[in-house]
Amino acid sequence: MYDPSVYVALLVLLTLLVYAGTWGHGFVNYDDDVTIINLTLIRELSLERLPAFFRPDIHRGLPEYMPLKNLSYAVDHALFGLDPRGFRVQQQLWYLAAVVLLYGWLRDVLGALRERLPGAVPEARVPLLAFLVALLFALHPAHVESVTWLSGRKDVLSGAFMLGALLCAFRWSGQLRAWGYLAGALLCMVLGLLSKPTAVVLPALFLVQDWVRREPLVQVLRARAPLYLGSGALALAFILFYTGLTSEHAGALAAVQDRLFEGAAPLRWGQQYARYVAIGIAPLGLSPLLPPELLDPRPLSVASLVGVGVLVVLIAATLVGVRRRSPWLLALGLFALPLLPSVLVPAWGQYLAARYMFHAVIGVALALVLAGAMLVAARPQLVRPLVLAALGLAGTWGLLTVQYNATWERGSTLWLGALEHHPRFTALHELGAGAAVAEGDRALAVGILSRCLEVDAEHAPCLAQMGELLLVPSPEQGEAMLRRALPRDAGPAHRVLARHLLRTGRAAEGLALLEAHLEGRPTAAATFALLAHLASAAGQGDKALGYGRHIARAAAANHPASPPPAAPLRAIAQRAGDAELLERIDAAAHCGRSDCFLEALGW
Repeated sequence: MYDPSVYVALLVLLTLLVYAGTWGHGFVNYDDDVTIINLTLIRELSLERLPAFFRPDIHRGLPEYMPLKNLSYAVDHALFGLDPRGFRVQQQLWYLAAVVLLYGWLRDVLGALRERLPGAVPEARVPLLAFLVALLFALHPAHVESVTWLSGRKDVLSGAFMLGALLCAFRWSGQLRAWGYLAGALLCMVLGLLSKPTAVVLPALFLVQDWVRREPLVQVLRARAPLYLGSGALALAFILFYTGLTSEHAGALAAVQDRLFEGAAPLRWGQQYARYVAIGIAPLGLSPLLPPELLDPRPLSVASLVGVGVLVVLIAATLVGVRRRSPWLLALGLFALPLLPSVLVPAWGQYLAARYMFHAVIGVALALVLAGAMLVAARPQLVRPLVLAALGLAGTWGLLTVQYNATWERGSTLWLGALEHHPRFTALHELGAGAAVAEGDRALAVGILSRCLEVDAEHAPCLAQMGELLLVPSPEQGEAMLRRALPRDAGPAHRVLARHLLRTGRAAEGLALLEAHLEGRPTAAATFALLAHLASAAGQGDKALGYGRHIARAAAANHPASPPPAAPLRAIAQRAGDAELLERIDAAAHCGRSDCFLEALGW
C-alpha cells in the first residue's frame, strides 16, 4: 500500500489533468455576465468596501446571499482583471482543497469504522479505500458545472468548507478543553453558509457521522452537545435570515414551480432522487439546463412509479440504517441530505441540475466502494480485480469529464452540446442563439432559431430573437415576425419592436404598444429608460420625466449597490430642457450607489 502523501499527490495530479483543457475557456453567457462581468462590486476590493460584500441587499432582485462567492471574485479581479484564466486559478484551487479534505476525512472515518465495514477492512487498506472514494469524487462529470463554469464558484467554496467542517467535527474529542476542532467545525460551517445555503444540512451530517460510531446515543449527545447546539443554532438562524431575504420572491417561485410541475410533491421528490441516482452512477448526456418535462406529474406514469419506488427504498434504508447504526447510513446521508434543500425548494423551477450533486457524489462513491469491500469480504481473491474495476470506473468518469469540459469552451458550444441531448427543449435554442449573436455569428444564431421554430412555430422568445436578427437585412420581415410573437410574448418582442418603431419615426406607436403590454407588470430600470426615450421622441416631455423617476426608483429597488443611472436621467432632462433637474443630477453624481443617488435626488 502507498504512503498517504502518494495518494494525495495522485489525487491532485489526476484532478488537474482532467481539467487541463479548460484553461483556454472564457466566460459563458450563462450567468457569468451577471455574477461576474457586470457585478461592479467585485471591482472595488478594499478594507473600506469589505462590509459591502456582506450586505443582504446587494442582489435584492436575485434570491441569493453568497457573500464569500462575490468576495472571491473580487480577489480574482484585483489580481487578474477580467481574465477568465485568472478566475480559474482560484476555482481549481478550491476544488483541489475539497478533494484533499475529502481524502483526509475519509481516512479518519473509515479508519474508525473499519471493524464494522464489510469484512472488517484491514487497517492497511483504509488509505486505499479513502483514495478510491476521493478519486471517484474528483473525476465525476457532475462536477464540471461547479469547476469549469466560473459562476459555479459557490459550489467549490461550500464544498471545501463543508468537508473541512466534517473533518474538524469528526476529530473533536467532545472535550471542551480541546476546543480547537470544535471551533474549526463551527467556523467552517459559517464560511460554508456564506458561500452557499447547502451548508444548513451540516448539523444532520454531524449527527450521522457520530451515530454510526455505535457509541451509546445518550453519551454521544451529552459529550457532543456543544457541536449540535452550536451548528443547529447557526443553521436555524441562517434559515430564518434567508427566508426573510427571499420572502418577496416566494410567490413568484411558487408560481413557477406550480406551472412546471402540477403533480403531488412526493411524486416530484421521488423522481428527482431517482434522476440523481442515475446521474451519480451513469453521468451521461449532462446539460447545465434540463427540461422540466423530465419529471412526469401523472401518478401512474413509469417515471412517477420509479420515483416513488426510489423514495420508498431511501426511506426504508434510512430506517434500517438508523436502527442498526450501519456505516451504510453514512453513504446514504451523504447522498440524500445535501440534495434535500434543492429538492424541497428548487430555485426558479430548476428541479434537476448536476451541480446540485457536488456533495451527493461522495455518497454515491462511498456506496460503490463499500459494495466492493463487501464482495472482497465474501471473495478475498477479488480484491485486485475490484480495485482495477474502481480505477476503470474512475477513468471512464474522467473521460466523460474531459468531453463535457470541452462543451464549456464558450456559450455557443455549451448550448449546442446541450441541444444534442435535448433537441426539443426550446430554452436551449434561445440561449444558443443569444450566445451565437454575442460571439458575432449571426448565421449560426439564425440556424439555431430555425430549429427552434421547427419544434414550436409560435414560440415567442425564438420569434422575437429571429425577428430582431431579420430587422437588419429585411426590416419588413423582421417587424412581421416580431408582431407574430406579441400574443405570447413576455416582454422581449415588445421591447425590440418598440425600439424599431422609435428608429423608424413611429415613437408614439411604440410608446402605446409598450405601455399597454407593461400595464400592471413589474418593470426594470432599462425598460423605463426605453419608455422615457419613446415619450421624449413622441413629444411627451412630462411623461418622459415621470419615467425618469421610475428609472431611479427601479434601479435602487432591484440593485441598490449598482452604479446610479445618471446618464439616462441626464439625457431625459436635456431633451426636456429641465435645467433644475440637470443641476440636481450633477449634485447627486457623487453617489456610487443607486440607493444613495435616489435619496440625493429626493425621490
